[in-house]
Amino acid sequence: MAIKTVILDFDGTLASSLEGIWSCMRETLAHYHFAEPTIEDVRCTVGLTLEESMHRLTQGRCEKPLTSEMVNFYRTLHTSKAAPLTHLFDGAIPVLVELHSQNIFTILVSNKGRAGLHQLISQFNIGSYLDAILSAEDVNFRKPDARLYSQNIAPLLKQHPVS
Repeated sequence: MAIKTVILDFDGTLASSLEGIWSCMRETLAHYHFAEPTIEDVRCTVGLTLEESMHRLTQGRCEKPLTSEMVNFYRTLHTSKAAPLTHLFDGAIPVLVELHSQNIFTILVSNKGRAGLHQLISQFNIGSYLDAILSAEDVNFRKPDARLYSQNIAPLLKQHPVS
């Protein structure tokens, strides 16, 4: 049986983004007078939504309206602070090239915001290897919710059958 579709994450799968995420998270939490997280604290939140990350890193002390404000602040930092500290893992480009050359439908799914994710895709010039890109704003449910697959990914596969 041949592989027809691959679903990839960005953070921790294609790229090492921990340093950038940590930098932005430290600055965001300091700006709102919360304790500075360690890199290990932040590592434990990578892959979660920013809202959930903020909640965990403040031990639940930031209320919902403040969480939204903090997420927006974090996202403004991403362009200038996180992106330059992010790098693709060795081998990421050759794998993407091989998937593309084998006509394997490649979907990138991330809990990153659309602007930040597309900035990094452009920065690394990998967009031509991706058949579909789903950011946090493009989906009804975020990872790891299984409804992400049934409501957002499965319909893509029906629209783009791979022979």
